[in-house]
Amino acid sequence: GVPALGIEYDPKVGSFQKYIGQSYCITPKDLENGNYAEKIDEFMSNLEDCRKKLEETLPEMRQKAKENAKIATDMIYNKE
Repeated sequence: GVPALGIEYDPKVGSFQKYIGQSYCITPKDLENGNYAEKIDEFMSNLEDCRKKLEETLPEMRQKAKENAKIATDMIYNKE
């Protein structure tokens, strides 16, 4: 339940952040150009909103994790 500021070294990081309602990301280009301070400040300014969005997303994410674990277990034991 802790909000995170992603470092989008790969598009999957940004996609995952958006998927969980946490759209704040820094790109490698931001790091190279020194343009990351504004993004960090914006993230920190909206930290409470990020927490609320994450809390709203968590029940669904937990359910999906349980479903994935069941699918994996079923595959291992060849159950359908």
